[in-house]
Amino acid sequence: MISSETPYKLAEIIRDTWPQLYMTKFKYPNDPPDVQCPYCGERGKPCSNVDSMTRAYARGICSKKNKKEESE
Repeated sequence: MISSETPYKLAEIIRDTWPQLYMTKFKYPNDPPDVQCPYCGERGKPCSNVDSMTRAYARGICSKKNKKEESE
């Protein structure tokens, strides 16, 4: 979408309009490699390793979300 021939201002507008195309996903590099969420089974997610209040909140949300799916 953006090449070396794309004008600077147009490239800036594209990056501002669709930032998810040019930003890497946030990862948790300090998490132990074998830790996973007990509710969704995912690794490298906010709910996988509880080491702060924010991640504890994410674990709580994950547990509620996955309990709803199991009960249906």
